[in-house]
Amino acid sequence: KALPQYVAMAVEAGARDVIVQTNGHLLDSEAVLAPYLPFRDQLGIGFSLHAFDPRLSDLMTGVWNVPKIPLAQRFAEGAPPLELPPPNVALSGRLERKVRAIDLAVELGFRVKITCVVMRPNLAQVPSFADACWERWGARLERLQFSYAMPRGNAWLNKELVLPFSDCVGPFSHAFELGRRTGLRVETS
Repeated sequence: KALPQYVAMAVEAGARDVIVQTNGHLLDSEAVLAPYLPFRDQLGIGFSLHAFDPRLSDLMTGVWNVPKIPLAQRFAEGAPPLELPPPNVALSGRLERKVRAIDLAVELGFRVKITCVVMRPNLAQVPSFADACWERWGARLERLQFSYAMPRGNAWLNKELVLPFSDCVGPFSHAFELGRRTGLRVETS
């Protein structure tokens, strides 16, 4: 709740560039973004978006099938492999809210970055994901970043999902070519 005041304090203290990284599903209304409007020239909003498919999004963000036990206990006991939610399971609805929030932030003129964490489940979709981001937000998107899941925390317990960098060359090359062709800033960690 205090984040708008922190942004204001940073800008008043002379910060020229403030970045808020978020999963974004709570920013899907103009009322929530309104306190940030006076700072939109200095404020970048980084949205974590890992897939446009709702089931894959729920898997990638951990809202489906993640054990509700402490991480230390998961390390000691192991963790079940992550799986896509079956068709008969209700989805979280977070993806739709997140995309609405991105639409709204772009429409209101905020500097928007999309961060996509790439793991084995969404690697094949990187080219179509990059295309979909460009088609939906175009030049109004400040940048598109692909990040690697580091082998720690839940990723360490699901090592089969973590990719070697070499597996990403092909899918990432399409995204970088899109950036070269359109002027969209595409980057990776």
